[in-house]
Amino acid sequence: MPEIPIRRILKKDWPILLFRKRVALSVEKVLFVGSYSRVKVKPRGLTMDDVDFRLPAGAKSGVVSLCRDSDYNPLDPEVMLCVGYEPGDYVLQAVDKSTNILMAEEKFTVTTDWNDPKNGPSLSFTGISEELRQN
Repeated sequence: MPEIPIRRILKKDWPILLFRKRVALSVEKVLFVGSYSRVKVKPRGLTMDDVDFRLPAGAKSGVVSLCRDSDYNPLDPEVMLCVGYEPGDYVLQAVDKSTNILMAEEKFTVTTDWNDPKNGPSLSFTGISEELRQN
């Protein structure tokens, strides 16, 4: 199903139903290809279920997981950004589901540079891992 394009509207022109509603995102600015990172979400006047998270560049920038794992705290919500495969500059968007209006966006960079010789980056994967599979 094709995605409906977001609506970019100045906050002063938002419809009354979004009055006093905001979303703030906290994204790491530089991320390693194929890694993952928790993104802090601060909704005000909205719930996490009212917000859709989008990566306009598609899979090359990553995917957003809405999984609410055992560490999930509804008072301090977050989503998981599973970083894509192609280095570059990208944006994560938070969109109000009822109006399709862009509420927030944060830029991030995907890179292949890793500067920590002792610790490797986090790793995300899709599918079955033979090494992690239980018999």
